[in-house]
Amino acid sequence: MYRIDILPFGVIGLIIYVIIDLIKIRRKSFIKRVLFYSFILYLINVFRVTTGGISIPPSKYSAVDFQLIPFSFIIDWTREY
Repeated sequence: MYRIDILPFGVIGLIIYVIIDLIKIRRKSFIKRVLFYSFILYLINVFRVTTGGISIPPSKYSAVDFQLIPFSFIIDWTREY
């Protein structure tokens, strides 16, 4: 069974978007761009953490456990202690 990590594809897509954005719109504020790009990178990482990647071939026996709350481990820590 192979597991494909989504992060490299997302980062490559973001880099292509950054290059196209820098070529097309040069007058936009640099700080706004950096904040937007870092937020998109954060969303890519959250998506990777919550889904865990793509399994090829799909396994009937492995249950996919989606964690839809990114920082739910903090809630678990407070309940435990």
